Order: sequence, then structure tokens, then C-alpha cells
Amino acid sequence: MKNKYIVSSLALALLFSCVPDHRDFDMPDSAVYFTDNAENKGVQEVLMYDVQSDVEVPVYVHCSGLNGSTATVSAAVSEEYIAIYNEAKFTELKALPEDCYTLEKNSDNIVDRSAEFKIKFNVENIVAFSKQEGVNIDDYVVSLALVSEDIQVAQVKEKSLGYYLIRPDLREATAKVTATGIDAERKMTIVVELPFDNKWDFEYEIEFGKTDVPNDEAHLQTSRGNLFPAKYVWAELPEGTVIENKEVKTMAAGTNRVEYVITFPEVEWKARTAYNYAFEISDAKLNGKSITVENSFVSCSLNNGVMEAIQVPYSVNHTWYHAEGFLNDEADHYRKKLEPYGLVAYPEAEHKSYVWSPESTQNGYWREHVFSGNGKHWYAAWNNNGYGVDIALSGKLRAVIDMGKKQDVGGLEMWTRVERNGIGDVQVVEFYALDKCVYKKDTPQIDYDPTDVTYLGTLDFNGKNHLGYLTFDPVNTQFILVHFIEQTRKGSIDVNEIIIYK
Repeated sequence: MKNKYIVSSLALALLFSCVPDHRDFDMPDSAVYFTDNAENKGVQEVLMYDVQSDVEVPVYVHCSGLNGSTATVSAAVSEEYIAIYNEAKFTELKALPEDCYTLEKNSDNIVDRSAEFKIKFNVENIVAFSKQEGVNIDDYVVSLALVSEDIQVAQVKEKSLGYYLIRPDLREATAKVTATGIDAERKMTIVVELPFDNKWDFEYEIEFGKTDVPNDEAHLQTSRGNLFPAKYVWAELPEGTVIENKEVKTMAAGTNRVEYVITFPEVEWKARTAYNYAFEISDAKLNGKSITVENSFVSCSLNNGVMEAIQVPYSVNHTWYHAEGFLNDEADHYRKKLEPYGLVAYPEAEHKSYVWSPESTQNGYWREHVFSGNGKHWYAAWNNNGYGVDIALSGKLRAVIDMGKKQDVGGLEMWTRVERNGIGDVQVVEFYALDKCVYKKDTPQIDYDPTDVTYLGTLDFNGKNHLGYLTFDPVNTQFILVHFIEQTRKGSIDVNEIIIYK
């Protein structure tokens, strides 16, 4: 019994020696406070989307202390604490206009230590207010003061916990479209989704194989996400194309994703012809209101000419010498495939006069070897150990080929460098013809009119292939833009040789 008495006495001594901080449950006196008080947790936020009519938010009150008193508490709008908070936090918060919210429930009885109020935000009025000149909706809050006649309001270090600040986090409801390229099985996937929990009916229109596409920059992006717009001739989907969920154009409340799998038929494609297909999502409405669709226009290209990429065995010199015949029968075999298309490589002497100007201040490192035919290669960088460029090569790099004059071009051949482990640096490269181009050697400057760009095609070396061929609808151009969009490893891009065909 003696031991029990000592423990009890110590507990009581500690209990009654506490400072009057009523945030804790074990305080001897009862006190009420807002559970999420701005003094301790900052301004509270309520998420709302511009398609909603109203949003109701509960605000909770807690009663601390050993007695767990019962009481009636109420909340009233008070701007007093906004000024106090601004001074303490160096902010410039303002009171949200009264027509933007309503106190639906401003009083309650404490039961099991808890009480609850409710604020209903009028989203339509908040949207209208946010559009007024000079208004930043993030600066506006509703400030509530806690009132209780039966029980005291808690304080911490002489600061009342009976104030509550909440502001609307207003966001634009948008739909998002993503798409894959065409895979080896001639399939591509388009996904339409709402990137949030969908509580409303969503409907839209989707057109497959659209041909009346405006020739503007907004509609000239490929499903690979090219950074450059390009001129396209749009084609109808070939007969036999299968589209899963083709008739689906709505999402019921509770769902936020529709997937369309498009399977192209196996047909004989015309050589050196690009088949460009467009898909567009339009007239999107959520909860009956029009919303923005990100990437609403999707396109893909099927059989942009003939593309052959081959893996050549590793050579003792790390590279293959075009001029000295190391390519032998394997290269000749693939080159003969191009003969029916009437492609003729430009003479070597003419190649040597071509300019290769990458978008880098280090572009002079063996730059002349791209068209030399001597087996050496151009480095954009070599892991940045002395030959690094002034941009991050883990991203994308552009280069322009200046042929000196306008010429008919119908094909390209590119050789890349592959290491002993069979891995090359260059993975995916896109090619474009430019109507006009202004560049400066040894500077990261390539300027052109983005509306005068013709997409020629893409080579995918898969990190292993040395050699890639690409043929396309012939174009008459002086400048070819080469866009390295994927590298196998960070820090380097190597090109052995580029051959240009008529």
C-alpha cells in the first residue's frame, strides 16, 4: 500500500503543477479549441474545382481537461484574427467576401469532447470573384472565432486557440490525354482521364482518323511528344483498323479513365510514303460545364518510309570505317534494299563541304568527321570529362546539317558508335527538314520558323544498333534538323557517319 500511495502522490503533484496549456487531454481545467488551429498548423485549405456548385467543409472543436465538461459552443465570422495572423506571419491575408460562403452550422453541443461546425463555400461566386482584376484568391480567407459561455477557450502562451482560418484552394478541372506510339504488333493506346477523384458525369467527343486538321502549331505534335511541330498530310484510318471502346464517350461519376486500344491492319504500305493519323478529343464537359483537355490532339505516323537498323559486330577500333571498306557485305546487303527507291548517295567530296553544327559551345570536337568518311567520329561529350557540353545531355540535344544549297533529299543513313559491351550512346533520333535556318557555329543557337518544319522520320537504335536507314517523301531543303531525344547513358552522344540520299 505504501508504494501505491507514493505513485499516486507523484502523479497528482505533476498534474497540478502544469502550466495552463489546455491543448493536452490531462489538464485539470476544461477548455475548448479548434482542432486545426491556424496558430499551430497554418491556414487550413479546402480543395475545390471550378466545375462544382458548392463545397461543404466540417470544422471541429475539441474539449480538453479532466472533467470533460459539456457545453454549447458557437462560431462567428471575425476578421480580428486576420490582422493578428498577418502581423505574426508577415502575410497579407484578406477576408473572403460574404457571398462566397455560408455558416451552415454555427453552434453545437459538446458530446464526447467534440463539437462540429460547417461552412459551405459557393464555388460559382468564388470563381467569379477570382476573375476580378487584381484578385489573387490565395490571399483570401474565412476567419472564425470560437465562442463559449460555459467553458473557457484554450490558450497557449497567452495566444488564443479559439480562432480558425480557412481559404479556398481553387483549381481548374482539366482532362488529360496520353498516347503511346505504334508498337511491333501495330497497336497504339490512347488514354483519356481525369487526374482527380471524379464525382461528376464527364462527357466528350473523340474523332479517330481526323483529316481536316488545321495547319497550326497546336495541332502539330506527334504521339512521341516531339518538341517541334511538323507539316503533315493526314490520312483516314486504313480499312480493317480495330478500336476498342470506340463508342465510349462518357465517364460516369466514380470513374476517371477510358482506354482506347487501336490496332492497325497488316497491309502493304507504299514505300517512301508517310501515313499520319490524327485523333482529337473535343467538347469536353464535366458536371455540364466545359473544361480544358490537355493534349487534346494526338497523332502518330505509320511507316514513315523504310527504316532499317542493324547490329554490326564490334570492331577493334571501336568504330566502323566507311571509306576503308570495313562494312563489307552486311552493310551492302541493307544498302541494296534501298536501290528500288532510286536513292543515290551524294559524292564524298560534297559531303565534306556540309556543316554539322550541334547546339553546344563544344560542338567543334571532331565536328568535321560526321561527313568525312574517314572512320573517326564526332563526340558531343564523353561523360563530361573534358569534352562536356554546356547543356545536360541526359536530356535532349539538337544539331543542324547545312548542305550549302537546297537539294532534293529522300533518305538518310546514320552510323553510331557502339562500345565493347555492345551498348551505344545514341538511342532515338528524329529528323526534320527546315525551310529556313539561322545558326552560329560553336554556339548553342539554332533559330528557325516553327511553322516551316517538315517531319522526316525517326530512327530507334535501341542502344545496340550501329546503322540506321530512313527514307521518306522527298523534300527540297538546305537544312536538316537532327534531334537526339534519347540516349542510353548520360553524358555523351557519338555519331560516326551520316550519309544523305537523293
